[in-house]
Amino acid sequence: MKRKREVEDDVCARAQKLVWPKKRGDRWSFYDRWLKEEGPFRHHTDSFHELITWTLPKILETEEPVTSTVEDENGLRHRMTIIDFHVGFPAEDYRMQTPSKARHSDASYTLPLFVTCKLDKINASGEVVETTQHKSNIMGKMPAMKGSFMCCTTHPPEGSAVEMNECLYDASGYFLINASEKMIKSHEEAVHNRPIVVQKKPNQREVFVAQITSNHKSALRSPSVLYIRALQKGKRKACPWIIKVTPPYVKFDVPVVIMLHALGCTTAKDIADAISAPFERTSLVNAVLENCFDDGAHMISAFSEDTVVVARKLIAKKIKPNTPDDQLQTVFLNTILNDAVPHTGPFLEKKLSLIESVCHKLLLTVTGACHPDDRDRLDNKRLCVAGTLIGELFTSQIICRIRNDVKQDMNRAIAASREWSVSSIPNNSPVFRGLKYALASGQWTAGKTNNRAHIRFGVSEVLNRMSSSSILSQGRRSASTMQRDGKQTWARETHAQHLGRYCFLETPEGAGVGLVHHLAHGVIVSVESNILPLMTPEFLGESFVLLSTQPRRGRDLMGDTFMVQLNGTPIGTVSDPSGVAKKLRNMRKHLVIPRDVGITINPRWRLLVLQTDRGRLCAPFARVDPETGRVPLWETCEETASWTMSELVSAGLVEFIDPEEQETCIIASGPENFGPDYDHVLQPFTHAQIHNSSILSLNTGLIPFPECNAAARNSFQNAMGKQAMSVPVFNFNDRSDTTLNFLDYPQRCIASTRTIEATTIRDLPAGQMVNICIMPDGDHTVEDAIMIKKEAVDRGLFRSSTLRGVSVRESKDSEQFCVPGEECSEIKRSNKSHLDLVGMPEIGTLLTTNDAIVGKSTSLSSSRRSGIEQRRDVSVDARPGRVDRVMVGTKLAGGDRVAKVVTREICIPQVGDKYATQHGMKGVCSVLFKEIDAPFNEHGITPDAIFNSHGKPSRMSWGELYEILTTSLGIEIGSLIDSTAFEQMGKEDYVDTVKGFLKELGVDPNCMHTLYDGRTGRCLGRCFMGMVMVQRLKHLVENKIHSRSRGAKQALTQQPVEGRGKGGGFKQGNMEKDALIGHGAARFIRDRLHENSDRYMVPICGDCGVIAINHKNQDLSWCSLCNSRNIKIAEMPYSAKLVIQELMAINVVMKLQLDDL
Repeated sequence: MKRKREVEDDVCARAQKLVWPKKRGDRWSFYDRWLKEEGPFRHHTDSFHELITWTLPKILETEEPVTSTVEDENGLRHRMTIIDFHVGFPAEDYRMQTPSKARHSDASYTLPLFVTCKLDKINASGEVVETTQHKSNIMGKMPAMKGSFMCCTTHPPEGSAVEMNECLYDASGYFLINASEKMIKSHEEAVHNRPIVVQKKPNQREVFVAQITSNHKSALRSPSVLYIRALQKGKRKACPWIIKVTPPYVKFDVPVVIMLHALGCTTAKDIADAISAPFERTSLVNAVLENCFDDGAHMISAFSEDTVVVARKLIAKKIKPNTPDDQLQTVFLNTILNDAVPHTGPFLEKKLSLIESVCHKLLLTVTGACHPDDRDRLDNKRLCVAGTLIGELFTSQIICRIRNDVKQDMNRAIAASREWSVSSIPNNSPVFRGLKYALASGQWTAGKTNNRAHIRFGVSEVLNRMSSSSILSQGRRSASTMQRDGKQTWARETHAQHLGRYCFLETPEGAGVGLVHHLAHGVIVSVESNILPLMTPEFLGESFVLLSTQPRRGRDLMGDTFMVQLNGTPIGTVSDPSGVAKKLRNMRKHLVIPRDVGITINPRWRLLVLQTDRGRLCAPFARVDPETGRVPLWETCEETASWTMSELVSAGLVEFIDPEEQETCIIASGPENFGPDYDHVLQPFTHAQIHNSSILSLNTGLIPFPECNAAARNSFQNAMGKQAMSVPVFNFNDRSDTTLNFLDYPQRCIASTRTIEATTIRDLPAGQMVNICIMPDGDHTVEDAIMIKKEAVDRGLFRSSTLRGVSVRESKDSEQFCVPGEECSEIKRSNKSHLDLVGMPEIGTLLTTNDAIVGKSTSLSSSRRSGIEQRRDVSVDARPGRVDRVMVGTKLAGGDRVAKVVTREICIPQVGDKYATQHGMKGVCSVLFKEIDAPFNEHGITPDAIFNSHGKPSRMSWGELYEILTTSLGIEIGSLIDSTAFEQMGKEDYVDTVKGFLKELGVDPNCMHTLYDGRTGRCLGRCFMGMVMVQRLKHLVENKIHSRSRGAKQALTQQPVEGRGKGGGFKQGNMEKDALIGHGAARFIRDRLHENSDRYMVPICGDCGVIAINHKNQDLSWCSLCNSRNIKIAEMPYSAKLVIQELMAINVVMKLQLDDL
């Protein structure tokens, strides 16, 4: 006995490198720190913080004052200007509001909006006569994001989150609208303020098009689009291409030479040097340039004035044909300065530099010197998260509603001769009305193009509380704006830039495959920042020169200077781009500028590109020391284990790189690229992946040994993990969700991953450890069938509970909670004997289908008019279950009462329920076998479930076998085993090491057991048996199976309705019909599809065979075609009779021939 204990202690000591928890200071500890410090939903909360502190004040700053249209008694009009804007903490009627209170009262969790405004009284000439300042008044409210910096659960003033009845492991980033949890789904959209050159379809006049979608400085204006097109001049020419520019809001093409002359280029040499370098001028490039100059020369040669002035006048005449000559330049400048690439500001120099660079890129693309842009590259996309989408809604809709409401309220106040103030705006403000409707319906209106509003559907969705895995997936999901029914394959393929930012394994099946993505480990979404004040020679050095506001003579593509672009806007030139980029990266390292600023040197286009806009996907990488070639983060893991994220960035150990900057980096995938002592470095790396599992999403990181499975199995598990029953929250006793599924006895997985331990899955598991046996057992394990032991079910295996909440509102004017009685003229047939005097059931009452869950009556509208009290029974019927909780409260706004009744239904596993392992091996329970009939090993141990062994080779889910193997070791040594992706299986001797430990402990190293038949005692041979995590899915046979013998029919076809919710039965389609025919069940088919379906007696004319008219009240039948009274009755399906009548409606008459039987 002593020797066995010594062996176990020795094995445990040597197996520490395989078990959990790991010692502090390994490569994966960075992601552990990221998940605990920032959390998986940080991109939503950061965007909401940006919305409150940056976007909304910026929108209101650019908003013009609101002026009344009514004059007061002194003949003065009132003008309101917003001076200051800020958001307060959640409150309702000046009381502290919490998410729990909002759920109880069916209210919305909101933030108050405070504004400080100035009210001017102006006369008819526009002079200000009197000014009054209104200090910090509440203008309305807006929905609050749970977990944001303004949420009371983030900085609880009343105590901890538990004292506020909130779950410690609850997600963040969602909204509460009328007690319904809504999460905004992230969307991808094309980048703005950046030129994209695309190739058009063949056989079109447009060959290539460069498009710049530019944002106006005013957030209230829709983006403008400038096109630079390469058009076919003639197919017979040696060079058939010509370049033209289409400014926004201008319905004609301007030759590129004319446009560049108008922007400041005076000579043809300046234009040629600006859009092509001498070493790039092949014969084809020279031919395109010749075509462009010929296209514009004949228009300018007719004038004797300066070419710049002539070009401006030519364009202005096309914009406004009847404009006098002395005003043409003013028209041109007003149009170009305001609408052409407006993000560059009112500076012709910046517009000229940008258009020159775009023409240069388009020219080389047309002539084949470079490839067109790929729209699916992540540097050509931006991710719109919650704060961004709400900001779009403000600019497109809500601001206009605020202006209209303020103007109407001011006019009413002036007409009534009373003083107006912001606080006089109704509490149901346009801000809250607009956001509440958008979040509740998911319909988003953002911006206009050609006077057509862009409407998105399904932007917000109800938070899926099925499991913690479903919440993780929903919060880190992004969708493409492309229609899912499209057949384009190029948009669904995995792009190289997706690696490390999007998980290539977590994407749905069907129409959404490749269009719905999930963020990988550690990826952050950038927020907007302003670094323009730092873009000066004092900070960046003397080599940086700001662009002059005066026109210059083209740009020199042969010199040493690079153009500096900030978010697509040229701001200066630099002669030492590497030195300036090094200074900027050093500023980013010390957090002088934000960590998500993108810094890229593009020598091909001679650009130093700086990106500070929102929506870029920035991934963390370990920095490689350029002098030593080592990775400091890997070598200092133990010393930096307690450092924060900011300290790691400040120390230069970690950098967040956006997709465009990553194109200039050389990234190592892991230590194998450097060798054991950095002696096999293949090339000079600049960065290294922190851990190989960083390319996976959080949901994929939950799978043990995912690298051992086929990719399809991991994708299936990502889908089924969101359907697995678990413990979604701990405060379920204080919630009344519509449906909450709970696994009564959840267990942690012994083969755990680092992602499980770092997320809420550790405390909210979604499965149970089950002793399974992989073996064939006759008909019961055919295909994906699973056999489960009945005694294990009786002990609580896979037992779950379903909580269903019913919320009923009582209007204080006409409705009343009660037990409807004789005072009601209309009484429902449901049973109400279990209700108390106020119409509520007692806790513990068992409800059936015919019971009422809440009694309520309402007064009829006719009784209110006549004065005689008449009421109607409007009680709410129940679903089967036992009453768990009853809560009756008062709605915070309006005074209406809200009753919430929660029922609990115990769900015991049955034949037909669906289960799955963590490796995509799903199946349906085929039989509940008894323990005395189960196979057993030499120790008398019987399996809890039996899986078919024939499903392994075809599905290739070998990770499940490795999970059983490592779980056996974890059980013996009493510890969790690390099964993180790419952590253990990358070692060549890992499996042999685990088998060696098992052999030393006296356990079969292959988990093979000799089993005997429990019914006959016959030896069944050696079978694979061990513990594995099995999930119970939400697909329960009890919720799906239904039947009926009679019931409602469809009005059109007179066939029985389909579906359990409508009281219908199973649909018998063509496949079911063919199966019944194969079994020879002819009479059954006739009974189901005719006798008990749409059997109908049809009157038919015996002379002409047309369906006759039957007047049932007068017992008369006649033929409308031949007026015959020789009518016969035939039996046919009602659907057949309907088809004949529909054909008659289009003048196709079907005549039937009747034979006497």
